[in-house]
Amino acid sequence: MSTDIDSIFRSTCEPHATDAQRAIDKEIAGYDAAIRVLKTQRNTHSSISRLPPEILAAIFQLVRSGQAQTAPVPSWINVTSVCRQWRAIALASPQMWTTIDISHPGSALELLKRSKSAPLQISCGTHPYDAGLHALVAGAVMPEIGRMQTLQIWSMVDTDVLQFLPLNGVPGATILEDLQLSANTTVSDPPPNVLLSGMPSISRLSLVNIPISLEISPLPHLTYLRLSSTTRGIRTSLLLSYLQHSPNLKEIDVSGVVKDTFLPSRVQLPNLLHVSISSDILGVSAIFANLDYPSSVSVKFALTEEPAGEPDWSHLAALCARFAEPDAPTISKVLAHGWRFSDAFEFTVESVGSEKLSLVVALESGRYPEACLALCSGLPLEIVPVLEVGCLQDMRAPQWADLFRRFERVRRLHLSDVSTLPFSVLTELSLEKPHFSALQTLELSACDLDREGSSAILGVLKDLLEQRKRHELPIKDVALQRCFITKEALEELKAITQVDWDGRARRERRRRSKLHLYRHAFLKPIDQLRTFMLVARR
Repeated sequence: MSTDIDSIFRSTCEPHATDAQRAIDKEIAGYDAAIRVLKTQRNTHSSISRLPPEILAAIFQLVRSGQAQTAPVPSWINVTSVCRQWRAIALASPQMWTTIDISHPGSALELLKRSKSAPLQISCGTHPYDAGLHALVAGAVMPEIGRMQTLQIWSMVDTDVLQFLPLNGVPGATILEDLQLSANTTVSDPPPNVLLSGMPSISRLSLVNIPISLEISPLPHLTYLRLSSTTRGIRTSLLLSYLQHSPNLKEIDVSGVVKDTFLPSRVQLPNLLHVSISSDILGVSAIFANLDYPSSVSVKFALTEEPAGEPDWSHLAALCARFAEPDAPTISKVLAHGWRFSDAFEFTVESVGSEKLSLVVALESGRYPEACLALCSGLPLEIVPVLEVGCLQDMRAPQWADLFRRFERVRRLHLSDVSTLPFSVLTELSLEKPHFSALQTLELSACDLDREGSSAILGVLKDLLEQRKRHELPIKDVALQRCFITKEALEELKAITQVDWDGRARRERRRRSKLHLYRHAFLKPIDQLRTFMLVARR
């Protein structure tokens, strides 16, 4: 006769136990049950169990808010397994279950059920993409858009994202405050337009490679706007339309703007703090002429491709001219710097340590000087205390003179990666009406003061320092950063003025010398051997 294994494991007694053993096992089971009851009763007298359920629920929510919500099963969910009381309190608190990542369908639907009618924070990253599964989850979650406060969806292509946002066919998202939709690329053709309507409470809007419609409802509470398109571009007329419907914007970050012919009336943005626009067309910078904002706003413009033909710097120069307005912030520093290996020119205006204007344009190095002078033409340069100029190797002597004549109040001049020309020009200008009369500090970086011949900087630098000293306009401090200089030359400069050298270039030169020896002693013979073997094969 076979033994029923399942019945044996279900029993609290051992197989083939005697009647006495069964009686004892039954008594033990009774004691175990009594101990569990006593433990439960004991827990009810602990300090934490005497807290009202509302306090415990608040503690649970604090634990939940302090942990990441991205895991398929967040660790804070363990509070539901501690005891029956905690589980009952957690399940009776809809706010515990309102942050739902629908990338994990297994838990998303259960969390949605437990959230009851509480406001939701929904996120979803649809990679890898499962069409059937995500369609099922979207069908269950998106009808709840009326109670969503946050909706963040990102995917590889826009069609996957748009599946989760049938805003044209569902009730309005009346309490939605944060909407972020992002795709790596746009593949839909023709692209369906997302109608941004029925969202009166939205305060943050971010759309990356998501096609949008020109038809837009007023967004009176919108304070942050990010639009980006790497494939189709964002028309200036569409952007201005968005800005007109969002008068309370504080931050604007738009990339991939393309110019069109329609430019409506000026847009008033009285609360704006920061605006950043990037495009591959220099003419897009004309859009700033259509914006009215406080003079304290931080403005950034980036040109991602070199301009075709003769560049028109007038619109960017007009941005610089805003610093001449009566209520404009006081300029503390101007930086004009080219990048030798990336073909980009950077122009920055700072006020009390913060950037107020940042212009970065893709440009061949030969055009750096004209860009620098064009942008400086709009600034009130006579009040600029700090000037930093770098990598303007193609700047001619008349251009240097034109630039320096504008800066009458400069106290600190920083020159980076320059030739002897700026020093020679400064020396010549000192013979005229005293220029740079307030200049106290001269900083040099990435300059070779160890070079000999006509390109030697050391000689013209000494002439400049000595001449200003004779005219009782001494430069009191010279700072050398990453500059090559010999010990003897350093002592010569110290005999004229105070010199601070970081000494880094000497160590760099030693490393370069070692690398040079290594290449000649080791790599060059290998290259010769390879060449010999190739010739032998032929």
